[in-house]
Amino acid sequence: MSEGAAGRPAASDLRAWLEAIETSLDQRTYRAGPWQRFLEAASRAPRGELRDLQARVTRVSDKLHRRKQPRSVGFQQGLALESLGACAGVLLLGLGAAAGSAFLLVAAAGMLGVTLQPLLKVSTGLALGLKYSYAYLWHGEPRFKLEFGSYLAAAPWKRVVVHLSGMLGSPLAWFVVSAVARPSHPTLGAVLFWLFALHLLFQAGLLLLAVCGVRRIPGVGLLRLSSPGGAGFELRQWLDPGRARQASA
Repeated sequence: MSEGAAGRPAASDLRAWLEAIETSLDQRTYRAGPWQRFLEAASRAPRGELRDLQARVTRVSDKLHRRKQPRSVGFQQGLALESLGACAGVLLLGLGAAAGSAFLLVAAAGMLGVTLQPLLKVSTGLALGLKYSYAYLWHGEPRFKLEFGSYLAAAPWKRVVVHLSGMLGSPLAWFVVSAVARPSHPTLGAVLFWLFALHLLFQAGLLLLAVCGVRRIPGVGLLRLSSPGGAGFELRQWLDPGRARQASA
């Protein structure tokens, strides 16, 4: 790959690299490595060039992703299901508060904890101009696949903010249910509040580890696949691109 000023790769080389990766995927001969090297090169390219490659970047990214996540639904259908789940959680919360039912309040905490996180992250991404391809389950957790071309061409601060928003959904759910439960069930309210606080601390810890360059930890796996890990990596790359590329190599 030829590079221009300041080590920036030429747009034609990025396009050729994408074509080669896509061809190997279509022929089922792809082996890990080229996509990561493409991303490292693309991180040095001007965003204008990346915007011109958005469609192909998204297509290749989706093909790579579907090799491990073959079951999915369309973005609109997934968003509708998540929204219905959140509405069900709010209904359970209201019924639990009215009846003073600990069971319904716990069910509301579980439902809102699962649905608010992806909804808040997707809403933030859409507000920042990012787009999404489809929805899928990851270890039983609902997630939305970004159109990676729009993500790669986005400003660094937008990437950081969208990942940070993904850290807040579940803690917010437990905080709200804690406040509602406290008058009728003080113990449950206290448990949910501590769950809220400990989860935020855990997320902050993952963020700090990612900023420090830690790639993987036992029980969590690859940090970049989590919202705090993604935020930490993007923040590290934004502040010190050289060190971030070395950490991802």
